[in-house]
Amino acid sequence: MSTNHDCGESNKYLIPKLDAMGKNWTIWKFRVDMSLGAKGLKGHLNGKKRKSIDPASGHSPAWIPTTPAKIKAFEDYEKDLEEWE
Repeated sequence: MSTNHDCGESNKYLIPKLDAMGKNWTIWKFRVDMSLGAKGLKGHLNGKKRKSIDPASGHSPAWIPTTPAKIKAFEDYEKDLEEWE
């Protein structure tokens, strides 16, 4: 049997559906914040964990890194992007 109660330790991080009129905004925002914090993802919410800038941006689509520094920058970008995602 399923219940829809918002009490108890096991429900602490459950995120309720946001009411269309915003009646539960405060609890919804709190639960989103807590859930992301518990998973180490709060930086995505507050903007502290930004997506890395692709070293290929500003170059033609056919651009490939050719120097050791550019290759390293591209490898670092791919690693950072995977972590960010």
